[in-house]
Amino acid sequence: MRAVVQTALVLCSSVYVMISFFGFLLFGEGTLDDVLANFDTNLGIPFGSVLNDDVRLSYAAHLMLVFPVVFYPLRLNIDGLLFPSQNLWFLITSDLHL
Repeated sequence: MRAVVQTALVLCSSVYVMISFFGFLLFGEGTLDDVLANFDTNLGIPFGSVLNDDVRLSYAAHLMLVFPVVFYPLRLNIDGLLFPSQNLWFLITSDLHL
């Protein structure tokens, strides 16, 4: 289990470092604190508008895919608080087999 957590932390850290590095390469000294805010301007590169649209679409896809994963444990906890007589183990195992 420890190796899995360490691997996940290394992967997440490397993704953050790569995004910040390439964001700085693309925007230079004009890099804003929120890298996504930089995509509101004209990048001055070929296919800059396509890159802007791709970043926006990938961010929207990221949000759509991450929120259900994050809120699944919240849903289980709220179900357990509101309906304590329900068997939560049945809910967990039945959702895993879908």
